[in-house]
Amino acid sequence: MWCEKLVQPPLDSPISVMPAGSVDEIIHVPLRELYVLSFRFERDNRDIREMEKVFGKGTLGYGENPGVLVPINPGVIIPIEWEIQSIAGVPLISMTNETKQVFGYAGRYIERKIAYVSYSSGIYLEPGDYRFVAHVLKDIPEADGYKVRLVMQLPEDGAATWQLKLSFWGQVFLPIVWLIDCILAAGWMKRLTSRKSVK
Repeated sequence: MWCEKLVQPPLDSPISVMPAGSVDEIIHVPLRELYVLSFRFERDNRDIREMEKVFGKGTLGYGENPGVLVPINPGVIIPIEWEIQSIAGVPLISMTNETKQVFGYAGRYIERKIAYVSYSSGIYLEPGDYRFVAHVLKDIPEADGYKVRLVMQLPEDGAATWQLKLSFWGQVFLPIVWLIDCILAAGWMKRLTSRKSVK
């Protein structure tokens, strides 16, 4: 379905953090939207508390400076350098981030945000194809044995464009419309069958 294609992540690629690895891929951006770049750490039946010891916890508290919220457990810092280029190789967005703390949990993985692609750079990517290049800047022995993916995806907390809003509401209402169509079709078939039996 067209709306499913709009929300597919432009990037979902394995990357090594022990030893430090790289990604170099052609990606397709379907919408002029805000995207989030994240590390995704596969759980592989590990206890979530074991993972939080390595990658941190998604909670904030007051540190040494009163009134300033900081990560209670930031976890191991993973530095990464990444760049989005035109297909011709012209740099469009280029950043270095020191990532810490978990910001998303799911049944099969936990996620750590690297950056909001558009907010961080002030540039919204127009729909089209781009080259994405990233390098983890040092070995992370604490993460040895973990399967890690680099994911660029739409955020779950809102949409900037009408296309994405339409995609969301389309996914909500289309099943209802199909259900009503099926009920009406079933009623029409029943009436047609009863008329034939009367004749």
